[in-house]
Amino acid sequence: ISQRKATEKALRRSEASFRELIQHAVYGIYRSTPDGKFISVNPALVQMLGYGSETELLGVDLTKDVYAHPEQRERMIDRYGEQPRIAGIDVEWKRKDGAVITVRLSGRSVPDEAGRIQFYEMLVEDVTERRALEQQLRHAQKLEAIGTLAGGVAHDLNNILSGIVSYPELLLMDLPPESPLRRPILTIQKTGEKAAAIVQDLLTMARRGVPVKEMVDFNQ
Repeated sequence: ISQRKATEKALRRSEASFRELIQHAVYGIYRSTPDGKFISVNPALVQMLGYGSETELLGVDLTKDVYAHPEQRERMIDRYGEQPRIAGIDVEWKRKDGAVITVRLSGRSVPDEAGRIQFYEMLVEDVTERRALEQQLRHAQKLEAIGTLAGGVAHDLNNILSGIVSYPELLLMDLPPESPLRRPILTIQKTGEKAAAIVQDLLTMARRGVPVKEMVDFNQ
């Protein structure tokens, strides 16, 4: 029976190596039944969900206690339940303390001899921080686009306001102090200056900084 013993030893060594791979994986790994019962879980999943032990996590209901929105699992099973492989599905889970996390699920369905789904083998990656960073990046890109738009609008308005602000000054030079036209012209001038200040604010936002003002000699 030497060959059989050698085969059994190799099998035990292979099983131990596979078990060690699962136990020390950095991603969560689990098996679950179609009705939401955990069959097996690894330490990474236990830590990810904040439970004290594998035994404690095996006692919870996957659909009710882990999914933040149970309907997400129902929709996923309806759409991918009969497919042999599931890849890159983002859902929201909740930890034992109630904190909601975003996880990415990949895995496969394992049928029995009759072709019915026996259980699911899934790999779980916590992408909460990544999703938050992606959202921050999208927000920054939106602000950049708004800044670019604001800069373009401000330059166009500057061209329009240059006449509104400068021509009243020329008109006032030719009007006598007692002229009734001075008052409306001054109103136009002040309104234009206020609009110019708003345009300057837009330019400041577009340039992402406060402009530095200093006295200059035009002659030089």
